[in-house]
Amino acid sequence: MPLIAWNEKLSVGVASLDGEHRQLVQLLNEFYDATQAGHAKDALGEVLNRLVDYTKFHFANEEEFMVKTAYADYATHKKQHEDLTRQVLEVQKKYKNGALRSFRSKS
Repeated sequence: MPLIAWNEKLSVGVASLDGEHRQLVQLLNEFYDATQAGHAKDALGEVLNRLVDYTKFHFANEEEFMVKTAYADYATHKKQHEDLTRQVLEVQKKYKNGALRSFRSKS
């Protein structure tokens, strides 16, 4: 069962950004599924790396779009991106250092 199911309430009404949002939801669900299944550390780490990389890619695209369209709340939204990026990188760092035991394989 997915952690997050895509629905139109998540849509921002911009096809390219919604496509990227769908991809992020898919990657989040893959990561969640891998943790729930107790996948080996290397396999789980690969999913986490893809999630981190895609998050950075998406945020850069979204911020570029907001600048081009003179999005009124750009500064606040960019700060949210920075905070989320910092959190994701911290999870990745903890995972690589073995601090997140619940993400480790049970085998």
